[in-house]
Amino acid sequence: RAGNFPSALCRALNSFGELCSLLISRAVSEIEGRVDRDCRRFFLEAEDHARLAQQAVKRARRLVAEQGVSLFMIPEGRRALCLSATTGLATEYDADTTYNLDDEEGLTIWVARTCSALRVRNCGDVDELHRVDPQLRWNGKAREIHSREGDRRPFLAVPVCDSSGVVRGVLRASDKLGGSEFLEEDTIAMIQIARSFASELERP
Repeated sequence: RAGNFPSALCRALNSFGELCSLLISRAVSEIEGRVDRDCRRFFLEAEDHARLAQQAVKRARRLVAEQGVSLFMIPEGRRALCLSATTGLATEYDADTTYNLDDEEGLTIWVARTCSALRVRNCGDVDELHRVDPQLRWNGKAREIHSREGDRRPFLAVPVCDSSGVVRGVLRASDKLGGSEFLEEDTIAMIQIARSFASELERP
């Protein structure tokens, strides 16, 4: 189809596309650098893995969610995501919240099994979930303490991977201050928080 346009216009569009790509790359790098510096400053204060996990959810809440954030890790030798740290779960959910990785449904499980970030405007919207993956289902467990009542709320989760690319956990944000949706820059920031956290876990 490009041959249907004048060559000068094609060159101009290509140049514009390259400029946009460059600006986006710079913006992504700036977000990653800012988040990494923030995380490392606080992560260095953590005396053990439990405190490190708590710092991770605190940084995510401050930098991204402004509401509820939880971190789930996969214990050695288990096929499950176990709650490692949280800014607080809703009253009907407790610290023993666990996700079986062999279950067919669940947004948090999907993130771990696919090693993919997931950002949706409404985690209870079946049509929106199906646009991501026809097999994607919400099982109703994403309930941090600050989440609004009901299922109409934004959801953002990213995998926590080690240096070999193996999924070790999931960092999840449920709901956002004022009911607004998560943005692409929130996803970039969450991925960087998870990356910085995983890097600290591997430090000797």
